[in-house]
Amino acid sequence: MEDEQMKQMIAEMVKKIVAESAQTTSEAGVFPTVGEAVAAAKEAQEKYEEMSLETRKQVIAAIRKGMQPHIQKMAQDTFDETGM
Repeated sequence: MEDEQMKQMIAEMVKKIVAESAQTTSEAGVFPTVGEAVAAAKEAQEKYEEMSLETRKQVIAAIRKGMQPHIQKMAQDTFDETGM
């Protein structure tokens, strides 16, 4: 899969999720039910498995970059919840 195809696919998936969540988001998460969250995760995993190793590396790098600003809060929340 080419970089441009990957970017387009991710953009379309994000648009779909945002549009759906605008109508159904609960305080607990993006999906109104666990079943819908599991179905979306399964669909995403199937698409992810079809990607080349290089594309998957780029996806992981993008996730890391996107999470970077939240690391301190996630670490604090983990400590607060677990005491570890």
